[in-house]
Order: sequence, then structure tokens, then C-alpha cells
Amino acid sequence: MPPLHLAAARKNKRGVSPIIATILLVAITVVIAAVLYVLVSGYLGHSTASPITIGWGSTSFNENAAKTHFYYNTTVESVSPSNLHWNDIVSVSVKTSSNGPYAGTVNAITVFGANGGSAVFSAGSWTFSGGMSSSTTISAGDTLVVDLSSADAGGTVVLAPSSSFSGTSAINLP
Repeated sequence: MPPLHLAAARKNKRGVSPIIATILLVAITVVIAAVLYVLVSGYLGHSTASPITIGWGSTSFNENAAKTHFYYNTTVESVSPSNLHWNDIVSVSVKTSSNGPYAGTVNAITVFGANGGSAVFSAGSWTFSGGMSSSTTISAGDTLVVDLSSADAGGTVVLAPSSSFSGTSAINLP
């Protein structure tokens, strides 16, 4: 049996009531969960850029008599989002069938607008004429012509948008 003075000391000490203990445990858990959420959400990339989707028609192939220009023509069938402008396309690259860079020369990349006018892509920007401007949206019926110095059967033309949009659009070359 413990000495009398220790037994009396134990009776005078009071613990935290079960209700207060439960409230404290819940509060601590909520604070830890909130801190973990803030830490983890910083690592998750939230993209606010709209993904682009351009539906292309079949691509036709033509060449000039001297075999110095090889033309790939295709038409826009659908586009999303509807506010995508030709000026939003900031990179156009040609890839070979093995997905490597095209070794030939890109003579020209031209868009003929369904409502008239044209745009030529060169050195990372567009030059507009005849009714097309930087505010011209990509529309069904627009025709894209890629003029290459050599045939690139099985290759692709990849269009990449500005940072306001995400994704790419590819045209398969016959």
C-alpha cells in the first residue's frame, strides 16, 4: 500500500475531461490535415490553359514538275476552344515518320481562310493579308498548306499553341 501522502496527492490531481480531450484531438487533426493539404496542393500543377483540339480533314499531296516543292494540303473540320486564333499557334514543326526533326527545308506554311484572306507562318510568327488578321479565329473550312523541299511520307506537322492554351495538334502526312 502506498504511503498516505501519495494517495492524497493523486486524489487532488485532476485530468482533462473526456469532452475537452475529444475536442482537442479533433482540432489537432484538422490543423494537421490543413497543413498537409497546403503542402501537397503546391506540388500538384493546376493548369488553367485550355487544351486545343483541331480536327483535320484528309491530307492531299502534290508536287511541282521540278520536284522542288512538295505540298501537303488539309482542311480544318472542327476546332476547340472556339476562341483559338491562328495567332495563338506559335510553333509549327515538321517531324519525320520516325518522329525525328525534318531535315529538309520548310518553304512555306500558309493558311487560306474559309472567309477569305491568308496567313503565312515564318520564324515563329504569322503574317496576315487579305482580310485575315491576328484576331481571326481558326474555323472549319480553313485550309492549311505545308510546302516542303522534299517529300516526308509518314511524317507529321505539329502545331503548338501559346501558353494560354495547352496540348498540340498534329497533321499526318500521306
